[in-house]
Amino acid sequence: MKNTFQGKWISSMSVNRILLITIFSTLQAVTDETSVQRSDLIDNPQRKSAFTYQVHSALKYYRLPYSDENTSFRKGNSNNTVFKISLTSRRNNFEEVVILGFSCVGKVMQREMHKEKKSDYVALIPSIVTVHCAIPVGRDDSQLTASTSSVVLRNFVEGTITASEFWDEITNSVEYISETQYINKSPAIFVTDVEYENLIAARIALENKNNPRTANLISMASKAKYVWGLQAKVESMLMEQMKTKHMDLMVAVMGKTPNDEEMLRLGRLVFLHVQKPQDELIDTHTGDSLRYVWGGGSYPKSMDQYYDAYYERTNLPRPRRKID
Repeated sequence: MKNTFQGKWISSMSVNRILLITIFSTLQAVTDETSVQRSDLIDNPQRKSAFTYQVHSALKYYRLPYSDENTSFRKGNSNNTVFKISLTSRRNNFEEVVILGFSCVGKVMQREMHKEKKSDYVALIPSIVTVHCAIPVGRDDSQLTASTSSVVLRNFVEGTITASEFWDEITNSVEYISETQYINKSPAIFVTDVEYENLIAARIALENKNNPRTANLISMASKAKYVWGLQAKVESMLMEQMKTKHMDLMVAVMGKTPNDEEMLRLGRLVFLHVQKPQDELIDTHTGDSLRYVWGGGSYPKSMDQYYDAYYERTNLPRPRRKID
C-alpha cells in the first residue's frame, strides 16, 4: 500500500465519473423533511436523526455498505460539529468509495441550504465531515479515515473544485492503519473554529469584489481551474496580500497574530469564495453568518468596524446585490 494517498491513484476516467455523479445526480431515495422554525435548536436530536437518515438513504442509493452504529453526529472541539460515517470498500476502489461517501453528505448539506433559502428554515450543516473506510487488505483489514471542512465539501459538490483537487485536500488530513504502515496527519481543523474562519474568509472575499486594487487577483482566481499551477500561485498571492494588507484585521478578529498555516488555510478559503458571483457570495455569507449566530457564536464586530473605517477612508463602493 505504498504511496497510497497520492492523487495519481485516481485515473482521469474515475475522476470524471465521480464528478459527474456528484454534481448532476439527485438523491432520489431521499424524502424531504418538514421545515423547522428558527426558534428550534439547530443541533436537536430529531434534526440530527433526520440528517443522518438522508445520508444513509443516499449511501443505499449508491449501494455503498455503511455501518449504522458507527455513524455519529457530535459536538467537537473549538465550537465544531462533526459528522462521521463508516463505509466498507473493495480492495481496489476505496478512493471512489471515500469520495462518494463525502459526496452523499455534501448533497444532503446542499439540500439543507436550498430549503433554508426557500423558507423559514435553519439548515443543519456540520462543521467537519469525516469518512472512515474499511479496506479488505491484510488479515485484519486496513483502515482509512479522512476529514474535511464543510466549506471545502460544499465547494466540491458545487463543482468549484474537482474530484482530484478534493482528493488532494482530504489526503492532507488522513489516518491510515494497516499491518505494515501507519500514517497519521491530524487535521488542524479539529482544533480550529471552522465556521468562524469561514466567516472571515467569505467577508474578505466579498469586500474585495469591487476593489479595483484586487481586480487582477480575482480575475486570476476565476481562471485558476483552467490553468495548471495557477491555483497555487493565486493562493500564495492571497496569503501574501492578507499578510501585508489585512494583518491588523486578522489580529483583531482572531485575537492573535495568525501563523503561516492559519494564513494559508484562510487564503485557500478566500480563493474558493472569491470565485463565486457577488450575489451568490452575499447569500452564502449571510446564511453562514446567521447559522453561526443561531448556533451560539458571535459575529466579529471588529470586522464591521474595520470595513466601516476602510470605506470611509477610500470612498470605494460597498458590495451590493446586483439582482433584487
